[in-house]
Amino acid sequence: MVSIPLYQGKPTAYLDQNILDLFTKYGLGDFGENLLDNYQIVYSDETLKEIRRSKGFEDKFLNVLKELNASHLKLVVEPPNFIITGTATITNRDPFESYEEYCQNAPEYQDMEHCSGIVNLATH
Repeated sequence: MVSIPLYQGKPTAYLDQNILDLFTKYGLGDFGENLLDNYQIVYSDETLKEIRRSKGFEDKFLNVLKELNASHLKLVVEPPNFIITGTATITNRDPFESYEEYCQNAPEYQDMEHCSGIVNLATH
């Protein structure tokens, strides 16, 4: 297994999509500036998934992440079965690049998660 260095920076803060939504509507304000000064803001693939669902507002959310100097938090998994290791990486990366990569690599069936047929199959 690859050795991953321990994070030595500011405390991390993961912002819920609702908080990011407030920032897109009203700007960072004092609260956002305080977060920026005192925390390492992180976003995950789940954040990118929510942004993808925003259809037409993606740039607004990605710009907020950029303004917050947010980093991408990714769970570390072991191949070949993608077993979660209990560790994660924090990568300083442009949110627009992370989003583009996420969209290119997201399985096509993610868009089918709202299909009632899938729910019915799972219950039978």
